[in-house]
Amino acid sequence: MKGFVSKRSLIILASCLLLIGVMVPVVTFATSPAHTSSGSAKTTVSAANNQTRTINNRCGTPPGAFEGPLVLKTLNKGQEIEGSATATSDGDDPTAAEQEALSIYAEGLPFIQIILPNTGPHHFEFTARTNGVKIDACWVLIRQDDEPDFGLPAAAFFAIHKATATFHVGT
Repeated sequence: MKGFVSKRSLIILASCLLLIGVMVPVVTFATSPAHTSSGSAKTTVSAANNQTRTINNRCGTPPGAFEGPLVLKTLNKGQEIEGSATATSDGDDPTAAEQEALSIYAEGLPFIQIILPNTGPHHFEFTARTNGVKIDACWVLIRQDDEPDFGLPAAAFFAIHKATATFHVGT
């Protein structure tokens, strides 16, 4: 029985040493500069650096039928765009714009922000992992257009559909 206690202590000691041996490299890697996110080293940008863009663009099919996306900014690796966007739709019918929405997205990447009209400002942010990432914005049709206003000439559509994006780019 005396040997059993020694074996148990030896097993506990070996387990502790193994755990320490695994945890030290993991913690070292997790705190290394190569692994920390760029979000922890954000640059503070003053409101004076904000850019505001009016979005008078529609995206849809066929692709040439509308204005196409507006490029808000092209980012390089490590750059972050952060801002807010607002979409409104005027008119007598409060449901007239329930088929259209403002879309802010990174070309070819899964980042996308859909903003429904008359729902107030919406925050967006994205950090580029490669060079040349375009952040686009345009109005899109998200369901069947029961009032065919999405296909109206640009002047008529944008007379009642308004959108702006205010943003800044930091590192």
